[in-house]
Amino acid sequence: MRMRRRWGVLALVLAIALSLWIARVPLLTWIGRLVVEESAPQRADLVVILGSPPALAAEEAATLVMNGYAPRVLVFASRTETEDILDRLGIVMPKPHEVAMLVLGRLGVRTDAITVEHIPRSGTNALIRATAKYARQRGLTRLIVVTHRSHTKRTERLLKASLGGPGVVIARAPVRDGFQPDRWWRDRDSTRDLLLELLSWFNSFVLGDLWRQEVGSVASARSVALSKVLSFRKFPPYNPACFEEAFRLWPRSRSAEPSAAGTERAKPCA
Repeated sequence: MRMRRRWGVLALVLAIALSLWIARVPLLTWIGRLVVEESAPQRADLVVILGSPPALAAEEAATLVMNGYAPRVLVFASRTETEDILDRLGIVMPKPHEVAMLVLGRLGVRTDAITVEHIPRSGTNALIRATAKYARQRGLTRLIVVTHRSHTKRTERLLKASLGGPGVVIARAPVRDGFQPDRWWRDRDSTRDLLLELLSWFNSFVLGDLWRQEVGSVASARSVALSKVLSFRKFPPYNPACFEEAFRLWPRSRSAEPSAAGTERAKPCA
């Protein structure tokens, strides 16, 4: 009797394993689609770039603006971890928001249609709070947000909740975004993106963004102090000619003795 029960349990386990193997593709595709929410483009008040790399998101934003879906683009700028090293070594490189602006400009978006908002820290939750604040202050209710495909559903839900009322959020991913919900498990980067996004869902909707306020420990207090110091750093004004010239001259040392013409050319980037 006991032996028959063991064989029954083993047969049940094998049957479940076989069923999961047969249904693995639909099941994995369903898991991939849990984090994706892409709506067809609609008329909106603003396109917001939340994704990176910035060139891909800017390309999608420019397409939306040039096709008449929105009149303006909002780009966020925050200090990156590598900027101190680059500044110390005198290496001139455009910041992510400057790359986005270069792409937007080359694709036909007017400079006066681009707004740059400086924030002390990045991250999806922080960017969504900054976006909602910007929209509420200006009475904007219809937004198109361009972000990673694996972030679209979380971004859309968080931003709708932050806007409140009759706000409309259209989530879009860049055409070249590599995450595909029907085959994410075949790509290492996509698998990592999905696992991290599932953890981010837990942080955003269950923990309420655990790291929103870093207080209560020495390390957290140090992190807050550092973010406050970095938030006071002034960003130079955007000048496309300056950054394109910097690309042609790169690498360049700021400590080198410049010529008269070189000094004139380098001033906007200083």
